[in-house]
Amino acid sequence: MYLDEFESVAVGILRDQMQARDVLVRETPYRSLQAMEVYWEFSANDPIGLVQSLTQPLHRLSSHVRITEETVANVEEETTNQSKCVTINLTTSIRLRVYAKTTRRVRFEVDFSGEAISGICAGRTSRDTEGILLKTDQLIARAVDEMNWVLAELRYQVPPGTREESAVGLISKVARTLNNAAKTEMVISSLHTFGRIAPEGNELLLAVARQLKQAGILRTIGGRSLYVPTDAYDSAVRRLMGT
Repeated sequence: MYLDEFESVAVGILRDQMQARDVLVRETPYRSLQAMEVYWEFSANDPIGLVQSLTQPLHRLSSHVRITEETVANVEEETTNQSKCVTINLTTSIRLRVYAKTTRRVRFEVDFSGEAISGICAGRTSRDTEGILLKTDQLIARAVDEMNWVLAELRYQVPPGTREESAVGLISKVARTLNNAAKTEMVISSLHTFGRIAPEGNELLLAVARQLKQAGILRTIGGRSLYVPTDAYDSAVRRLMGT
């Protein structure tokens, strides 16, 4: 209903402006969805601190991460604060942004580009409003799927009783598995910095990651080519990262 009303008002304004300039107007039924965002907001006692604490875990979920700042409004005190805004690529055309929206709420925002909409919805255009609404339903469902696996990873904890390796044990196991100093250094460096391996576009690194997965050191997440430590090596990687 609201979309129909907005469309009616917008088309009416454009028609009036064109006719006022003696421009011939010919209306063609055509609608295009160029971008879309779906978001969730969660209450938090310290939203800025929560985003700060999520920065490193979010690094593990993508090969492309960007950190910026967002202004946070405090309506009660009429002041503003700065929150980190962590943006990660869930796919090449779907992004997740996490930031403090206010001093009481954190926002998780899934952004779909035009390319993503075309791929998920078999095109961006429709001849009627109902077609656009159908596309938004498809995008909302996809956003829910993306958020489910992201939240599952952020909340993930190593099961009690799991035998956990030390950082030294992790390095030794990687070295024995790969039997190559350069590859071992590459893997440990990536785990130390990001807590994961993202072999996107790198066939050599992909082969190494698969070898480590077969050895029980790494696992994939989110159905993507992202490799994080298995339960036995999770705490070892955290120690490497200094967390």
